[in-house]
Amino acid sequence: MDEMVDANCKPYVLVKAGGWGDAAFYGKWLLAVARAEAFWRELFKDPEFAERIKRLYIVCIPDFGIFASIMLTKLGEYRSSYLINLDSEDGEEFAMMASMGFFLPTDRHYKMAIPAKLTKAAVKTAMIKFAETEDEEFVLIQSAL
Repeated sequence: MDEMVDANCKPYVLVKAGGWGDAAFYGKWLLAVARAEAFWRELFKDPEFAERIKRLYIVCIPDFGIFASIMLTKLGEYRSSYLINLDSEDGEEFAMMASMGFFLPTDRHYKMAIPAKLTKAAVKTAMIKFAETEDEEFVLIQSAL
């Protein structure tokens, strides 16, 4: 990910939105987020999948709908772009949603996008991929103790 770092060494990504006031885009984007959330909730019912991604929900259960609402609120404050702290819960949901195609890397920032192929399999892959990075971090922390 192309990221920025603030004075406190916290990594951020800059997200640029669609056109200011483009209700059609934001409506479609939110509907796609709702589909991703529904796929994730359906996938979570599978005990094997839930076990495989358990690192994702130890502290907080991902909620793409809440994340999207927060992002649109931030967009209302700044009109065309906003920053996401990658070391926060927002950063985790951003990473998973970027893997699903909700945010596309462009130049030195990300642009909001409506995923071209949002399927249950795409959501599953994104969440497993992110959980595996969490597992690697967990193993590193455990080995350091």
